[in-house]
Formats: sequence, structure tokens, C-alpha cells
Amino acid sequence: LNKKLKDISAADRTLVQLAAAGTCLLPYVLLTEDIASWSATPLQLLLLAVVGMMHTGYTYSLYFGAIEKLPTQTVALYSYIDPLVAVLLSALVLREPFTMQSAVGAVLVLGSTLWSELGGKKN
Repeated sequence: LNKKLKDISAADRTLVQLAAAGTCLLPYVLLTEDIASWSATPLQLLLLAVVGMMHTGYTYSLYFGAIEKLPTQTVALYSYIDPLVAVLLSALVLREPFTMQSAVGAVLVLGSTLWSELGGKKN
């Protein structure tokens, strides 16, 4: 979808991307979750809005704005490394368990990235 969006600002691109993701996710959530049992305090709703607007919306706006200025290879490299950094930070900061599956996934991501980088320079 992002490749089809031309000549619009990063903020508008972010809005379209997040709206498309929400539209795709809504039917799944409605079919798989017990919505009647949901409840939220005003503080929880405020924190959800902060996470949605600031930690997701603003950062994605920065990301989509940077995509236009960075080489494609750099953007691809960062998009591959992003999940790895998330797993490592969750283990280090949040003390979540770092499983063997996480380690194998990290090695596969880093190995394939390195292989792609070294293979691309030979050509």
C-alpha cells in the first residue's frame, strides 16, 4: 500500500496505513474476542490514546517520512532488524524470557541480512 501512495505527506501516509490495518483487523477481533466482557477506566483509555497517537502514530510518521530520504537497501535492512531489536529489548528491559526460538530467529534474521549484504557486493 505504501508504494501506491505518492505525493502525500508522511502524516497522511501514516493515517492511511493505520486506517487500513485497523480495517483489516476489526473483523478478526469482532469474530474472535468476547467484546461484551471488555471494560476500561478513563485512565486506561487515556493511556491507550497516548500509545496510539504518540508511540504508534508519531513514530510511524517519522518512519514513513524517512523512507523517502533513505536508500531502499537501508530501509529494508532496518525493517529486518526491527523485530530482532524488539525481542532483545523485551528481554533486557522487560525481563521477558529469551527462548531458543527467539535465538534461532535472531540468528536467521542477522544471517540472512549479512548474506544479502555480502552477496549484493559481489555483483
